[in-house]
Amino acid sequence: FDSSLIPQDYTGGGRRLASGLLKVCFQMRFEVHQLSQYLQDHEAVWPDMQKALVESGWHNYSLFYRKDGFAVGFFDTDVDFKTACERMNSTEVNSLW
Repeated sequence: FDSSLIPQDYTGGGRRLASGLLKVCFQMRFEVHQLSQYLQDHEAVWPDMQKALVESGWHNYSLFYRKDGFAVGFFDTDVDFKTACERMNSTEVNSLW
């Protein structure tokens, strides 16, 4: 679990979506000097990384950023934020990414 990622509350009140999944929102901060490399890396996300995200319970994942390094992300999942992060962190492809 990456403690620099900060889960956020949202107006949905923690209820499950019609799909049965939870919507999770988090914020993070990039080092401004690393932002262009991050964006370049994400122009073509590896198929194995996309598969690992889905298998780890990260569905409908989006990340929005500002040029000052602030970012907000969200995804739908069947578990809480910490567990979803732990699942993803345990994948081999995540350690290579």
